[in-house]
Amino acid sequence: MYSMFQLLPYYILDVFGRVPGIPGIFLATIISAALSTVSSFSNSVATTMWVDWISKCRPMSESQATACTKFLVMVVSILSTAIALIAYKIPGQLLQVIISLGSACGGSTAGMYILGVFTRRCNWKGAVVGTWVGLAFVLWIAIGSFTMKPSFNLHQTPISGCTPLSYNTTDAYMNDSITAIPTLYTTPVDGYLDQGITSIFTVSTSKPKEQPTTRPLDRLYSISYVWFNPLGIGTCFVVGILVSLLTGKWWYWQKYRPLLYR
Repeated sequence: MYSMFQLLPYYILDVFGRVPGIPGIFLATIISAALSTVSSFSNSVATTMWVDWISKCRPMSESQATACTKFLVMVVSILSTAIALIAYKIPGQLLQVIISLGSACGGSTAGMYILGVFTRRCNWKGAVVGTWVGLAFVLWIAIGSFTMKPSFNLHQTPISGCTPLSYNTTDAYMNDSITAIPTLYTTPVDGYLDQGITSIFTVSTSKPKEQPTTRPLDRLYSISYVWFNPLGIGTCFVVGILVSLLTGKWWYWQKYRPLLYR
């Protein structure tokens, strides 16, 4: 395997490869899910292009509009496939960058809609400020995670529970050099070895390197990019409510203040 995306198919073939039908069902499920997403995206983009651009520039009959929309779907699908193939050849964490940017924009926008739907006292100032603050906050974390590369102090790995070769050591944490005693194998292994084999292994391990110092913002930058979307929604919602209360009408507080002292 040369990619982490091959791990799941390999697991399915290794575990369920002898069960008739299971690998095929798994492959069909992945392909159908991918094609469903691509087809929905292509149809949506083609319909948007037709309604917003082409129909306003050149009126067509219903049959011509249908043919034009189908052609747009084909063009968008080909472009999407080509972009996916190009992105696959680009080294680096391209998928993480795309998801981070999409989550930064989509999370703050979704937070603005949620703010307007679930609150009655929000105003346009709170919506605008909350959206921009949510966008800036998520972009700050995303850029920091790529540029700062947060580091952590990793604990040493003990070997006290392992079954070792013959070695001489006084430290269970592999801080000293380890030398395996030469061993003479005279018993055939799986019928392939019928002669004595002498193997000498010398493993030299130095003391662990000094762990890097944890910076104050490492924990913030270590937030996974899959949480950027809800983080943007929450930031936009909270900031939008606070700004709306600060810039809104104070009669609202005068009306409901007696309820706080009951």
